[in-house]
Amino acid sequence: VLPLLQQCSQKSMRVRHWEAIMQVTGKAIPMDEFGPSAETCKLQHVLDLGMVGFVEDIEDIAGGSDKELQIENKLEQVIEM
Repeated sequence: VLPLLQQCSQKSMRVRHWEAIMQVTGKAIPMDEFGPSAETCKLQHVLDLGMVGFVEDIEDIAGGSDKELQIENKLEQVIEM
């Protein structure tokens, strides 16, 4: 569970990624406009998603979020040029 939580806690995870995780697991967690926050979402909410049963899907979503952030950063650099 800990490696999944670490992947999901990355800065690259956006609301759309959490929505994808909720769709895969078929369960919801409380979020604000930026995603789960310490005020709205507790560890038990995340554990209740049952992510362990969907490890590959969640790893794909979290890994994809990293790649998307890298692309966004490169686009910003290109735009600044």
